[in-house]
Amino acid sequence: MNGYLTKPIDPDSVFEVMLKLIQSKERELPTVEKSSASQQADEIQFPEFREIDVQDGLQRLNYNKGIYSRVLIRFSQNQVNFLEKIQKAHADGDSETVMRMVHSLKGISGNLGAKALFQKTSELHDALLNDMTHFDQLIEAFEPSFTAVLKETTEFAASTE
Repeated sequence: MNGYLTKPIDPDSVFEVMLKLIQSKERELPTVEKSSASQQADEIQFPEFREIDVQDGLQRLNYNKGIYSRVLIRFSQNQVNFLEKIQKAHADGDSETVMRMVHSLKGISGNLGAKALFQKTSELHDALLNDMTHFDQLIEAFEPSFTAVLKETTEFAASTE
């Protein structure tokens, strides 16, 4: 192994590792013109979120505002029933689904730049790996951070319609 990266992916780290591993050659680079969709994405304005670090999220997505906007909107759409689904999975004794859901949310929150949610989700993940008997208390401690990010992404999604 010549290098490694941790999640959430930091594009600068990717390029740093790649630069160390790839032999450089001089060559002519193609010119790329911005599409109208790309120009429209550049015009997207993000609100001053309290729970989401927009610059951190944009950095993870190579400053592509269009993709970042879609990630925020999809979070609000796809995670709206997260708490109900994870509680049902736990009630059904499906610890594999519980862990998969928490692990996925951890990655998504890191990519969003939702640092407090990423931290809470990491703590939840680590605690549940060892012991699911305190599930209710762990979810209760996790819920405010999750709900705050869901609220912000839902408001952002509504503002883009």
